[in-house]
Amino acid sequence: MSDRILAAGRSDEELVAEWLAPLSVGDLGEALADAGFSGNIYRDCFADLHSQLDDEAAGLLHFLRHGFAEERVFPVELDLAGLDRLRRLPIANRLYVRNLYTALVTAWLGVSVRSIAQLSTHAATVQRFRQSGGVPFLLVGGPALRLYRRGDWCGQRWLCPLAMDPIEGGLEALAGCRHETLLPVPGLFAEPLPVLWVFGHADLEWSWLAHRLREGIRPDNMDAAASWTQSRAQAYLAFLCRAVGTGDRAMHWLATVLPPVPASAGRADPPTVAVPPALQAEFGPAIQRLVQGERDSLLHRTLMADQFNQALLPAAREAGFNMLDCFDRLLSGQGMIDERFLSPQRESLLPDRQATRGILVTALWTMAASPRRAAEAPSMREQFEHLLRDIRAVQMG
Repeated sequence: MSDRILAAGRSDEELVAEWLAPLSVGDLGEALADAGFSGNIYRDCFADLHSQLDDEAAGLLHFLRHGFAEERVFPVELDLAGLDRLRRLPIANRLYVRNLYTALVTAWLGVSVRSIAQLSTHAATVQRFRQSGGVPFLLVGGPALRLYRRGDWCGQRWLCPLAMDPIEGGLEALAGCRHETLLPVPGLFAEPLPVLWVFGHADLEWSWLAHRLREGIRPDNMDAAASWTQSRAQAYLAFLCRAVGTGDRAMHWLATVLPPVPASAGRADPPTVAVPPALQAEFGPAIQRLVQGERDSLLHRTLMADQFNQALLPAAREAGFNMLDCFDRLLSGQGMIDERFLSPQRESLLPDRQATRGILVTALWTMAASPRRAAEAPSMREQFEHLLRDIRAVQMG
């Protein structure tokens, strides 16, 4: 929902009351509590909220006005019967009801289903989500997987992201993982889950800097970068071919690396990004100097990302994997990331989560349905029609 459309100078209480009509905040608060939400737990989980919100009622109001759309992760004592009742509440703004529903589900998943062992424990609950319109998919990757952790709706169906804990350390760390810790045991679900692998971003940002320091490589050395990215893509695919049997690869998708965002060089407002502890321990101030002023140019980093993708794409498809390729859609006419996709807070070396929503959600719907479940995938026309209905619902209150 757009704040520019909805706020118009009104208070949070007035806006929420409009969204909830004909119910009251108290009515919805009781329904949320039955589904497992606690305003106290919600506000106590986040330092920025705990210092601003005085009590449970304030926590509830913040969630109803802001939190449901901010996709925060916090503990929820999920009650499936209460969750079903929440979804059936007689609130005119059905888009808002659906978003509250998935906000609770994705918050619960973000705490309770973060490993394959936890997924096995809660497999029956995930199956219930599927029966209620959820389209579950498994997310395995590094820090960039948060861009794909989406619970968006399309009509009566919704994306149900099962995001495992990010694997820090890039492809080197992935190579040390046992396959059984990354994927569900065969037969856990009657119908296999689509799996999205999201690796490569950390390597192109951090492992490349470490390689430069170890080998004394100067910035923007394209020959050295081309050889290095080729070897990384080959190692990545070799691991996947060992981890995933030939007959199962149609359900596995590889997300291409997205275009890098500007680093500190030549920018008055550098991103406040922490250096990974392992690199800080190995290189000390040297790695910080690279981050702050001796990094490769944005054009060079973009070309490296494209080289990685181009090395991976044909080989992965030939091996039987699918590709989720959104790289070109985030580029400007100059061949680098479009400024529309930069994070206003500059807190990340990844594109902005909210700005990339439309592009990535459309791609996720294609992936989440997967070849074996193509009938579940909403067509582009369906997605557009549902988007128009949702916009009209918001404008009409």
